[in-house]
Amino acid sequence: MTKLTRRQIIRRTAGTLFALSPIASAVAKTVRAPQFTAARIWPSHTYTRLTLESTTALKYQHFALDNPGRLVVDIQNANINTVLHGLSQKVMADDPFIRSIRAGQNTPDTVRLVIDLKQPSYAQVFSLPPVGGFKNRLVVDLYPQGMDADDPMMALLNGSPNKTRRGSPEADLAQNTTPQPGRGRNGRRPVIMIDPGHGGEDPGAVSSGGLQEKHVVLSIARETKKQLEALGYNVFMTRNEDVFIPLGVRVAKGRARRADVFVSIHADAFTSPSARGTGGLYAEHQRRDQLCRQILGTDAKQCRRGRRRTDQRQPQRRYRPARYDPNRHTARQPQTRQTGA
Repeated sequence: MTKLTRRQIIRRTAGTLFALSPIASAVAKTVRAPQFTAARIWPSHTYTRLTLESTTALKYQHFALDNPGRLVVDIQNANINTVLHGLSQKVMADDPFIRSIRAGQNTPDTVRLVIDLKQPSYAQVFSLPPVGGFKNRLVVDLYPQGMDADDPMMALLNGSPNKTRRGSPEADLAQNTTPQPGRGRNGRRPVIMIDPGHGGEDPGAVSSGGLQEKHVVLSIARETKKQLEALGYNVFMTRNEDVFIPLGVRVAKGRARRADVFVSIHADAFTSPSARGTGGLYAEHQRRDQLCRQILGTDAKQCRRGRRRTDQRQPQRRYRPARYDPNRHTARQPQTRQTGA
């Protein structure tokens, strides 16, 4: 057995005493505690989203209070920092749902957020894992409490985005997804649902100059809607403001409107500024010949081979089948348009 020197005995004794002390416990908690790195608030007429980013996953619980209306979110094993202190300054005056936000250290290991509400609201609080440039996220979505039960967003919140009532437009569409020729003769104008990709805290592709895909595709969608309406089509949009719409809600909106065509618009990112033109993705389960004739404007043989439409006014880009969710589940003739960015 190795004999310890007097100095070694003193060091080991001091280390043991420190490990058992309240100071060591506090230091350990500080090291383990998540660090808040960013906070964002995205208000819209549809709903408002509050997002907190942190270095590790957060444990939380929430509850509502009345008179006045408030939402309280308690975040466990956390310490308040400058990110949370600055949260109140991110609330916009025209936010339809949030009047103000207060953040404080409610207990030594619990941070409390108190969200003062402008109107009766339904809150959905959930966490998201890291993805892309985002870290762990705690998300608080606030919706109007009086939302129509038939609204696609409300259906998703109730956990039944794919449930349809018998006799409803969604049920009719689910039972008959084959394109019906000659529909214009019965007085019904063709319905087109335009889906600008991304939105809200999801910017999509970002150019070297900071231009965000979500703004580009929204501008394209608005202009496309205007031109299609001038041609006599009945046109709707999944979003018409800077707001994130979940995929399930985008799909439900197309079904609810009984869209004959669902066009999702995105912008590709390229390293070369010489990129031009558009490309297209079409639903793999659709009959390609008919899609090519009616939507892509090329002959069936070229479509089957994945060839590009020959048009000197448009640089050539490839059309190809896709498993992108809206393309598979929305309209009789869904497609995605990819523009150059």
